[in-house]
Amino acid sequence: MRLAFIRDAYHPHGGAERFTRLLMERLAGDGAEVHILTRRWPAVPADDQVNQIRINRILAPRRPALLRQIVFMHRVGRALKRRRYDLVQSNERLPGADIFRAGDGVHARWLEERRKHCGRIKRLAIRFNPYHAFLCRLERRMFEHPRLRAVVANSNLVRDEILARFDIAPEKVVTIHNGIDLDRFRLRNRETVGRRRRGDAGVAADVPVLLFVGSDFERKGVPVLLRAAARIPVPFQLWIAGRGRISKYRRLARRLGLAADRVVFLGPRTDVADLYAAADIFVFPTIYDPFPSVVLEAMASGLPVVTTRQCGAAEIITPGRDGFLVDDPADAVKLAAAIELLFDRRRREEMGTHAAARARDFAIDDTVEAYRRLYRQTAAAMRCRQPAVRSDPCPALP
Repeated sequence: MRLAFIRDAYHPHGGAERFTRLLMERLAGDGAEVHILTRRWPAVPADDQVNQIRINRILAPRRPALLRQIVFMHRVGRALKRRRYDLVQSNERLPGADIFRAGDGVHARWLEERRKHCGRIKRLAIRFNPYHAFLCRLERRMFEHPRLRAVVANSNLVRDEILARFDIAPEKVVTIHNGIDLDRFRLRNRETVGRRRRGDAGVAADVPVLLFVGSDFERKGVPVLLRAAARIPVPFQLWIAGRGRISKYRRLARRLGLAADRVVFLGPRTDVADLYAAADIFVFPTIYDPFPSVVLEAMASGLPVVTTRQCGAAEIITPGRDGFLVDDPADAVKLAAAIELLFDRRRREEMGTHAAARARDFAIDDTVEAYRRLYRQTAAAMRCRQPAVRSDPCPALP
């Protein structure tokens, strides 16, 4: 089978990009001919076992965003006309693909949530920004395009949003949750790597470590996390890892009276498994996130999670058993209260054990197999001209 994937660019700290790369490598290992149409993607070594992945560079400007989107869309369209593929999956909002992976959620919904948490000037800027208007129109055109055979939502939250907003048949939209490497993220790391990492950081065993991992600090709730941390009177450390405007949030921490030894900005990291192993509580107060893999990684590492109901991963959390959910992403008071409930060591260890058990339901191998089934089913449906996701699918390709 010849497969084409579409993704604008690879970011080493982006969960969607890392998953797409892993999926392509697995499919190439199965013998499929895999292509990626992209502006920027890391080269595959010539002697690598997954060298079947063909990188097709798409020339488009990086900025402004609107021009990049338009140029990238048109040049991808021309590239697809020059070469035939059995299946085309887009991870970008581009009309005409066979499968769309809605890993970034629904843009219109994100704008609604964002407007709730910003000032009047920012709301006006969002309203009159031509990029947002264009992307919303493009999104509707893509979801309602006649060629689209299947949409993969990575949470039921996103699936429900798509069905509520767009004229698309429910049987076309399937939920496949993100998966994780359970050999890399595991509970037993706490007694080895985690203990050593805490010692290197000089953190006492009885001082709780709160951990946040993620890029785009504004969307994922770092401001409210800092305000919540400022309300907690007992000793703790807060580690913030990820790509963002660190100087801006360091100034906010100082204004809130948070000492430098309480809040540590770690920047983008590749050793996140070690951070999970050394921490005690994972906090992710996002304004909107379809299904962040970091929540699963933290749970697999034995951390109870505090997040919001606007997070797609909330649907796999049982409040009081493996984490807590906050209704309003802007409510620093309730966020602080949820965090403080986990300062009881016995409670958080018990909940962390439950979290690790829950995460075992999301092994990466199972996720990849779900995609394999979808591709076989979609290709077979295209041959017999039926919708891709059906209760009585055409026979799968061998």
